[in-house]
Amino acid sequence: MNGHSESHKPGIIISTDGISRFNSSNITVWPIVIALSNLPPKVRWNKDNLVVSSLWVAERKPPMTIFFAHLRNTLKYLSERGINLNTTEEIINLKFQPLFGSFDMVAKAPILNMNQFNGKYGCPSCLHPGVHTASRYYLPDTEYPIRTNDNNLQNAIEAEVKGTRINGIKGKSVLSGIVDLVNGVPLDYMHCVLEGVTKWMLDKWVSSLNHSCAYYIGRALGRLDAQLLDQCPPHDFSRAPRSIANHRKHWKASEFRNWLLYYSLPLLVSINMPPLYVHHFALLVCSIHILLQPKLTETQIKAAEEMLQDYYLLLPDLYGISSCTLNAHSLSHLSLYARIWGPLWVYSLFGFENLNGHLTSMITSKYKIAEQLSFSINICQSIVSHADKLVETENEETLTFISSLSSSLRQNKKMVLVFPGIYAAGVIKHASFTNEEEIVISHITAISTKDILIFHKLYLKETYILSTRYVGKRSSSVCSYKHNGTTHYGVVEKFCLSPPIALLKPFKVTRTSLLKESGNPCREKLQRYAQTDLLSVFFIPVQKTSLPLIAVPISNLVSKCVLINLKELNHSYVVVIPNLILSTTNFILNFSCELLHYSLLILPHNYHNIIFLSRIRTFRDNRVFVHYITLGSC
Repeated sequence: MNGHSESHKPGIIISTDGISRFNSSNITVWPIVIALSNLPPKVRWNKDNLVVSSLWVAERKPPMTIFFAHLRNTLKYLSERGINLNTTEEIINLKFQPLFGSFDMVAKAPILNMNQFNGKYGCPSCLHPGVHTASRYYLPDTEYPIRTNDNNLQNAIEAEVKGTRINGIKGKSVLSGIVDLVNGVPLDYMHCVLEGVTKWMLDKWVSSLNHSCAYYIGRALGRLDAQLLDQCPPHDFSRAPRSIANHRKHWKASEFRNWLLYYSLPLLVSINMPPLYVHHFALLVCSIHILLQPKLTETQIKAAEEMLQDYYLLLPDLYGISSCTLNAHSLSHLSLYARIWGPLWVYSLFGFENLNGHLTSMITSKYKIAEQLSFSINICQSIVSHADKLVETENEETLTFISSLSSSLRQNKKMVLVFPGIYAAGVIKHASFTNEEEIVISHITAISTKDILIFHKLYLKETYILSTRYVGKRSSSVCSYKHNGTTHYGVVEKFCLSPPIALLKPFKVTRTSLLKESGNPCREKLQRYAQTDLLSVFFIPVQKTSLPLIAVPISNLVSKCVLINLKELNHSYVVVIPNLILSTTNFILNFSCELLHYSLLILPHNYHNIIFLSRIRTFRDNRVFVHYITLGSC
């Protein structure tokens, strides 16, 4: 029966950030990118499912009022009137609801039309004025009110009438009426925590300028580097460890994430960093582990909130007031956004940064950058729209080439279903049990024949666990599993398809812990955390030599883990990965977001109709402002 269904409201996430392609040129590219929140997290950030709605190419940052003008009109249209999607059974009215915007601090200030981080009242979340000495610092001595959307709007009106700044607000924001100006602009942990606080602390620890400070570890930097480079991360971590001494200034956000979550604490303990500073840093590590879980409870958020608050309170005492940057202050607000939007990965810029890298690769010359991007984006989106037809008509060589432009044509390798959500991947071949394997398997199941099917790749929870056959500079063979209702850890030797079991060597968990091994922090507050030892949930101490081989049903495997081996300690640490969403360069399942492209009517196939050029004469050299969306096209 044909009819008209009630309106559906897919959620829209907005982001923008500057991209610099050439060191010899000051030209930057600013894309406005849109993501659809209703997509599963694993495919939400696939570049084929992100829409570039506008581009700014110039030597200066874009004036946000002009830059967002067309997008504002389009979002208003899509939110109020929506579009009708014709199906075989009914007409579905889709009204898109803007949810929030993800921006770094540099972009957030002009978008909100307020002071930058180094200005008075520069915090976009609260009314902390900061104190100005050599720079502006946000000391944790006083608690200030949280901003509200209504107050920001009122301050904007007053600021425009009086021609002055009110609580750091200069005037009306380009996001006014689109999203909540406080709750709808959450903190991005990639810039705040990783490239902000984590990078600052690592620089502080190893800088020779601080050689007389208690926290200085520069004299042990050689040992620290040697152990860091000795680690074997999982295959799907985007980057292997790089030297702190030689490459720290060039580390990417993902490398600071791996340092914070996995490498830092065991390595700092192994080089005997003073316990006070290890225990203090452990508050940050533990809280971020909690806030990156797939789902959060109020109890978890409260625990992370207390740790971050205590971490922030101790900063000026341990590192001086110069440590109280806006990034450090913003740690106290992470729980606010976690209660509204959930875990930190939901609104991080990691997904959008991946697209920025893809856009950067489209630029091959300093000249006519806008035209280069518009043409390349058009090609990629056309491939997405015609993916099914291309697979049927093009030869293998052509498909191999264009698959580099779009993941829509990348075929998933054939996998064999073992259990719901668990697949055998790679080569499956006949083999025979050894006597040892036959004995351990007989403990859990009867064996009818020695001739079995084995494989070495298991697809579990949207990532791969690999056997020790693939261990080299990378290792994805360490995992957790359930046995008699408790969690254990081990290294997978091989998988069997029939019976469906994993042959692995378990680790023996020791009674020590990172914080106990570090020593007494001599601070009552930190001693309280050491006694509860929340960190042992994420860093599990195990003996270096594994126990004899055992057989575990594949259905009992839980997740992949990271093994940290340290030559200077008598044991290793198994580190639990908080989640595999934007934590790795995961093997993304292909998914083409045709719906979002259709709803915004992005990039018509006629190249000459793509670009709407508007010359901004107030800028020198007739720099070009490029729009891909106009209200009329809706």
